[in-house]
Amino acid sequence: MEQTSREIDVNNESKENQESDELPATNNELFKFLKFPAIKPDSPIPIQPFLDACRSLIDFVTILGPVFIPVRSDIGGNVDKLTKILNTDPSRFTTLNSIIESEIGLSSVKQIGTDALLWLTRALQYMNMFLSLLVDDYSSDHNGELSNDLTKHFTLAYDSTLRKHHNWIVQNVVHLSLKAAPSRNTIINLLSPEINSSAGIDKEKEKCLYQEMNDYRELVEININSIHQLYDRLSIEY
Repeated sequence: MEQTSREIDVNNESKENQESDELPATNNELFKFLKFPAIKPDSPIPIQPFLDACRSLIDFVTILGPVFIPVRSDIGGNVDKLTKILNTDPSRFTTLNSIIESEIGLSSVKQIGTDALLWLTRALQYMNMFLSLLVDDYSSDHNGELSNDLTKHFTLAYDSTLRKHHNWIVQNVVHLSLKAAPSRNTIINLLSPEINSSAGIDKEKEKCLYQEMNDYRELVEININSIHQLYDRLSIEY
């Protein structure tokens, strides 16, 4: 799956006014995954850009290793379900909202798009919570020694999002498998190997990577909130 970057415009005229600790403008060269649509709160979500971003997220999940194969399969399967519905009438289904609204009144068995988006959103919440914990950890302690063990981050992200939707057997399996989750150094090296060199870690590139992660997860959060607002409006439990 092709990894796509999104360019960020740079206003050259404002460079002189930048504060000394401000990050240089980047075009997402380090966190190389397609961003989610930049929508306004409670706005309809354009379906094709959303699904494209979800497919790109699968690349990130793949980097995390075999422990996350179930998450990768879950995201991919639900993206495929929504894509199949989209392809039945592309001119009608231009937003996620249009798919969900078209299934109002149908039996739960026939609410394929509603169920697919529900589980897709839960998976997005899980991955986005992990990114939030990773970024917050770096931001609060990047002058000190950061823990290389991310088991607690993955576990807290799971407990805060997906756990309540799983039975106790699945919960125990997940908690056990997360003990084999990749380390911070492994993830950073796989995401952006150029950060490390024989001279050590490039601190500026590392800073940029975490900033790009933060920009990415903020857009994911906006899309998740918009989906939840749609479900609230239609009285759909999530």
